Amino acid sequence: MGLHGNVLPVPVRMIPVLRIMLPALSLISMSACTPESGSVPRETTSSASVAPASPENPAARETPSPTFSLPLAAYSFTAAQHARISTAEDALINACVRRFGIVAQAPVYDASAQQPSDRRYGLIRRREAEVEGYHLPIRKTPEKRTRIDDDLMLVLHGTTTPYAPAGTATPPPSPLPVLHGRQIPKGGCTKEANDRIHAPFAYPDGSEIASLINSRANRESTQDARVRAVFARWSSCMKSSGFSYATPMDAMADHRFLGPAVSTSEKRTAVADVTCKESVRLPQVWLSVESEKQQSLIRQHRETLDKLYLMHQRKMKAVDDVLATTAGH
Repeated sequence: MGLHGNVLPVPVRMIPVLRIMLPALSLISMSACTPESGSVPRETTSSASVAPASPENPAARETPSPTFSLPLAAYSFTAAQHARISTAEDALINACVRRFGIVAQAPVYDASAQQPSDRRYGLIRRREAEVEGYHLPIRKTPEKRTRIDDDLMLVLHGTTTPYAPAGTATPPPSPLPVLHGRQIPKGGCTKEANDRIHAPFAYPDGSEIASLINSRANRESTQDARVRAVFARWSSCMKSSGFSYATPMDAMADHRFLGPAVSTSEKRTAVADVTCKESVRLPQVWLSVESEKQQSLIRQHRETLDKLYLMHQRKMKAVDDVLATTAGH
């Protein structure tokens, strides 16, 4: 029995967030600080600074994301661009499934929503420390979704079993499936949308170089004398408050704070952690040093990264074309 005529949200995207991690600059979908013009970004400053909060600058009241304040962020997408990409992809999927008599409705993406906690330099948001300690902020549980029936699954993926377990034998090629007299595209509506929005603009070599720069610059920054010195000042500050840790990562990885419950002790430690970071300007120092490391590596791979940036610009042009075509549908 089909669900034709019902309104179904398509599809659901789940992004797992780890508590202790080096946030990667996703060159596919994560938000960043990409110039909106068509020009290739040139060298940016490495003297990273954070504007003070004020009535004229309310956005500065929220601690900015270190990962997306780094030079390499110029080769990713802004939050607004990420939302447009997702909206365009879902608009294509919805238009495709409507050809088979199924009404679908894409989720609404809010580019202004608070981004996941960035723990690149450890915990830096005081409010999170006060409420959740080192635990990630609790996010609203997604609404229960309507079960996807076989017809919709077939239209979305070209098969009713798109997620076969690993090791399952690959079935022999078969004719493209048909629903209500219409032939379903190979790979379904999901692949059809991917072939328009993502595949033509993929540049794996560029994404790999950017990922390597991201991890290498962070690793090298932790060994830099300036960062080691600020670690020592932070550690001394923590000791004066009764806590003994050599680095912020040691505090965040304390085994006493890894359980499901948030203890009063964890909150006290986390608040002291953030207070000491602010006192010695640890995020600013670390960001400045890591920015220098990234800039050096970016210069070595400028041609590859320039091509990556231009592919992103072309992708956004395709996205804008899709949104203009599907507006009001």
